[in-house]
Amino acid sequence: MRRLGLPYADYFIWSDDFEHTGRLLREGRGLHVPGSVVEHRTAQFGNAQSNPGSRFYYDVRNRLWALLRTSSFTPMERVLHGGATALGWLRLLARHRGDLFGVGMHGMLSALRRGPRPSPTVLQADGEVAADVRAIERAAGR
Repeated sequence: MRRLGLPYADYFIWSDDFEHTGRLLREGRGLHVPGSVVEHRTAQFGNAQSNPGSRFYYDVRNRLWALLRTSSFTPMERVLHGGATALGWLRLLARHRGDLFGVGMHGMLSALRRGPRPSPTVLQADGEVAADVRAIERAAGR
């Protein structure tokens, strides 16, 4: 973390783990921990895509940020993850009969307009936390 930086605070709620894990694995080794437990409070247990509602905005924006605006993935990984993501979104839109289309378009336009803000900017309301994050990010060269 000190060498490669923290997760981007602007990714909060969706795909922060996707981007950060990709970044960490570019430079290091990953560990599989079968006993690890992650709790996602979703409409359908174990399926964050079952009914994302307005959160679909963050899925689209953040996934596009990760694929288009970071160095977390190789070109081949971008193609593979991007293709799988696009197919998943199409299935989701078909299941919801287009109800999420406007939300997804808003996320896509937001991702294309700008990338994630620096984490200290996002966290500036808590000056001490922002300063700590700034120090870690500076040490990581970001």
